[in-house]
Amino acid sequence: MTKATCMWTLWCPAGRLTSTPRRFSRDDLVVEAAVGYVDAGYRTVNLSARSTNPAAEIVEVTPSSVTLFFDREATQVVNVKPRLTNRADTLTEGDYVIEALQATSRTVNVTGPASVVETLSEVIFEATIDPARLPLTATEEVAAEIRYDLSEANARFLTCDAEKPGITVPVKRELTVPATVSFINQPAAFNDTPPEYKIDPATVLIRTTNADTNSFPVGKIDFSTLKNGVNQIKLPAPSVEGSAELQEEITKFTVTVDLSDYARGRLDLSENQVTFTNGSEASAASATAENLQAVTVIGSQSSLDKLDPQKIELLVDLQNWKEGGGSVQSLPVTILLKPDEIAEDCWVYGTYTVSVRMRTAQ
Repeated sequence: MTKATCMWTLWCPAGRLTSTPRRFSRDDLVVEAAVGYVDAGYRTVNLSARSTNPAAEIVEVTPSSVTLFFDREATQVVNVKPRLTNRADTLTEGDYVIEALQATSRTVNVTGPASVVETLSEVIFEATIDPARLPLTATEEVAAEIRYDLSEANARFLTCDAEKPGITVPVKRELTVPATVSFINQPAAFNDTPPEYKIDPATVLIRTTNADTNSFPVGKIDFSTLKNGVNQIKLPAPSVEGSAELQEEITKFTVTVDLSDYARGRLDLSENQVTFTNGSEASAASATAENLQAVTVIGSQSSLDKLDPQKIELLVDLQNWKEGGGSVQSLPVTILLKPDEIAEDCWVYGTYTVSVRMRTAQ
């Protein structure tokens, strides 16, 4: 838009008087542009003026017209950039860090003159955290004001549909902790005291929202995969575990479990020891041994010498039966060493199956 300075001539009771705007305030005179329907672009429009002072009459306006720029209204989707005005070194201290700021909206609709809107690359949500709340030790939510990376003259013509602009300030602890593993299907002797192990890498850099985090679990090891001797297990590196996020480019962990003090034994088991679980009352199942004649058991030599094959229980879960898979199927079998004092430090190594035939009960 073009700002024009006008001269006007006033008619007063004392006679004809020509004056400049310096003699009057804005409230004394009103200048209007005669604008009807116009297309976008530069257009010349006529001016008219009127006096709010009944003692004066405007009889001439110079210039009588001005050239104005008319623009079409446009609405555009614009990305939002969150911004804090606080000094970065005042926000946290110790092992607390600020992660990427998050605006309450990723995009907003901005409406205004097309020539201004179309040059807008981003809308800024700007906020200031009360210094009394610093340093931060937890994620903070703050209200924000809308800012445009434009001159004030252009920005004043814009409107934005963001109702409640705000910023989330994510705060986490960043620290180095030991990597750990846990064990499953372990014998009773290892319930409270798991076997000793080593992990490479032994420590990792993480970020977490949990103030009590002091380790990074990298996986679980099934005791059925552990033989006597030195075991090396490679586990894929999890990027996230619980509230902890790995901050290093690690693809795998190598876990070494030394069970050299344990011995290996063999059990010959029979399909007659199989018990079926989760079977239908309308059907019956029978099992035929596949590899039960050479079941490997790991444990202390003294315990292995006392194991009685006839006291070992075999379980087959019929939920593993596949409908349409044939009348005879190979199903996994769980071999249970009953938790008595003899078997407390023994476990079955490997996986085993039996052939199961399903028939309709008579």
